[in-house]
Amino acid sequence: MATINFDRAKQFIAAVPEGRWTAYGDVADAAGNRRGAMAIGMWLLRSGGDVPFFWRVLTTKGHVPDTLRGGGIGLPHDAIAAREVLRKEGVEIDFRGRASQHQRFRPGDWAVYRRTPTRPAVRPPVTIARSRAPGATERASDSRSSRHVSDSVVQRSAETAILAKVAEHFGTPLAPRSLTLSGGARVQIDGVATDDSIFVEVFARQGSLKGGQQKKVSQDALKLVTIARDHPDARLVLAFADAEAATYAARGTWVSEALATWGVTVLVVDIDEQLRANIKEAQVRQIMVNPSAASPTAVAND
Repeated sequence: MATINFDRAKQFIAAVPEGRWTAYGDVADAAGNRRGAMAIGMWLLRSGGDVPFFWRVLTTKGHVPDTLRGGGIGLPHDAIAAREVLRKEGVEIDFRGRASQHQRFRPGDWAVYRRTPTRPAVRPPVTIARSRAPGATERASDSRSSRHVSDSVVQRSAETAILAKVAEHFGTPLAPRSLTLSGGARVQIDGVATDDSIFVEVFARQGSLKGGQQKKVSQDALKLVTIARDHPDARLVLAFADAEAATYAARGTWVSEALATWGVTVLVVDIDEQLRANIKEAQVRQIMVNPSAASPTAVAND
C-alpha cells in the first residue's frame, strides 16, 4: 500500500492560493496516495492548526468539515468561521455550504503553479512584519519561524487595524464573534461591542469593487440587517479602508438607499500606509494566481 508523504501534503496545502480550495483526496494524491483521503483528514484533525491554510482543505463536494478546529489567534476556530474566511478570500459558497468546484485546486494545478515564474511565494500564516529583500531565497516553515507576510495575514492584519479604528471612532471595544440568531442559524461577525450595541463588517479592499466584491458587500449588509431583528437598537456599520472601495455603498447608489433604509452606517477609516501597500500587493498576487479575480464577476478577496 502506498504511503503518504505528510511533508509533501503540507507543502501542497501551503500552495493553495487565496480564492481557491482543495479536497482531502487532492491532498492525498499530491502526497503519494490518492486513496489516503481519510488519513489526511485524521492528520489535519490532529495537527491542522500547525498546517498553513488548513481551512482551505474541504470535502470532495466542497463542504467545510464539521470537525474543523483552529490552532491559533486570528485563525478560524470552527467550520462557521472557516466558511467566513473562505468567502472573504474569494471562494464562492452556495446556500448549501458547498464551495464552487471551479475554484478547486488539484495536484495538476500545483504542478503548473510551481512552474510559474510569477507565482506568489508560498507562505504560512505569520505575524506581519517585514518584506522580502530582492533576490532573497525562501524556504517553507511553520507559523512560528516564518519571516514573510502571507496574503491571509495581510488580510487579517488589515481587518484588525480597521476594526481598531472603528472601535476608536465609537469609543468602545470591538471583537470578532460568532452569534446564534433567533432562528437557530449561526453567523460570524467581524466586530461586535461587548454590550451588543454595535455590529461591524469590515472590508480591506483597496480600489473599486468588482462584481463579486460588490455582492459580498451586499451579503454582509443583509447579514447586519438580519442581526438587527434580534438587536433592534444596535448600530450597524460597514467599515472600509479605502474611499474608492466605499463608493459602491456611498450616496447616489441604490445600495446606499437600501443601507440608509435599514439603518446601516458606511464608515471609511484611515490605516497605516505600509499596511495599505501590503494589501495592494496581496491583491496583485491574487490576480496573478487567479486571473478571474480581475474580472467583473470575481468574488471579493477581502
